[in-house]
Amino acid sequence: EFVNQTISVIVPVYNVEKYLPQCVESILSQDYRDLEVILIDDGSTDETPEILARFQGDPRVVLHRQENMGHSGARNTGLSLCRGEYILFHDSDDTMCPGALEALLTQAKRQDADIVAGGYLCLTPEGEVRPARRFPEGPAEDPYTIPGMTCGKIFRRRLFASLQFPVGYWYEDSIICQILFPLAGT
Repeated sequence: EFVNQTISVIVPVYNVEKYLPQCVESILSQDYRDLEVILIDDGSTDETPEILARFQGDPRVVLHRQENMGHSGARNTGLSLCRGEYILFHDSDDTMCPGALEALLTQAKRQDADIVAGGYLCLTPEGEVRPARRFPEGPAEDPYTIPGMTCGKIFRRRLFASLQFPVGYWYEDSIICQILFPLAGT
């Protein structure tokens, strides 16, 4: 079991009222209980703040509202607030599969890994679930074959000790991953 291995799930949120309830509920319904969910409202102008307020009473939830700083700015705010040993970045229009956190953390513990990449599924507009990406168990033979997106991966927080996401760039998560992969052990 994990002792004091809190995972911080950082979710940048901007005008996603349509997807937000399912997104947050999919995180909070995980079997792994030692988590904090940091929801960064990045200046939403729709019903997002009201939806987020519904989760305010959950002790695992940290709500933060800021002026719009973009995806990177919201993630950086989440990094400044998080306390977990591991961090998972989750997009606000995504749904986390049941058991995802436990599976990622089990692999992190088993491999003493700084980064663990999980697979993901895609949902078609017709509602059909299709496999999209799977990764083999164990250390990556070549970490540069792992997609650069940060979602679906857990990172040991200490990797971000002196790093932040670059603000104002497209594919900012690919930039940060290219820095993180060489820093990571296993």
